[in-house]
Amino acid sequence: PPVGGLIDLYNQQLMVSGITADLVAMQYSDAGTPDYFPAANIARFSGGRHALEKTDQVTALRSYFDELIVGKVNSAWTFSGAGTNVSISALPMTIGIDSHRGVTETPWALHYLFENNIFGSRLTSRGLVSTNISSLLQTIDGTLLADVDAIRSDRTHTIRWSFPVTTVTGENGLGLLYDYVADAWTSRYTPHIRYMTRAIIDGNHEILAVQKETFRFRDAAILSARKAPVPGSIETGDFAPRAGHRL
Repeated sequence: PPVGGLIDLYNQQLMVSGITADLVAMQYSDAGTPDYFPAANIARFSGGRHALEKTDQVTALRSYFDELIVGKVNSAWTFSGAGTNVSISALPMTIGIDSHRGVTETPWALHYLFENNIFGSRLTSRGLVSTNISSLLQTIDGTLLADVDAIRSDRTHTIRWSFPVTTVTGENGLGLLYDYVADAWTSRYTPHIRYMTRAIIDGNHEILAVQKETFRFRDAAILSARKAPVPGSIETGDFAPRAGHRL
């Protein structure tokens, strides 16, 4: 498989982008064979009015309904199909997607970060989520957009957002909760969470959150606010990534 910074699964294919040698390209495996990448299985997203900009590149991949959403710095595209029988179309969004991990889905839209605001898009339209929160995101560190993280909690019908900010180093310093049923930003949370993922623990769907230790979110209470491990969670101790590696 090619080496890239952006990975997703779509239509039984492993999709890889963020390839240093060609930042607007995406390579993809044969369906059902994630370790086999034929030379012909490559798509380039180089059209549009921003295509000649030096910063033009793929910034996010997200499988959504029966298509793959491909975010770029100032535009977004859809990819569908398999093998050499594929289709690429530009989305009528006129904006891009800033972070690969900062994309999550609700029952109504795909939510993502773009220029210090959170947007929600369907395949045919887009708009701000709830209200304009650019004032809360003024301190986002634009050099660390790859560290933005978002995850949906169906139990609490919220999206938990985690942002790197210029006022905090070494970890994400801003956490916000968005209620997608009420369409409202409800609160901040204080733990500086760097990475979130899902897991099944004791038969329950949980969200694991990593900073220097690993904590578990349960219901509306963010138990890691106590700065103590939740029983049953995995402790990673004083984690320090090696040079060139990112948690």
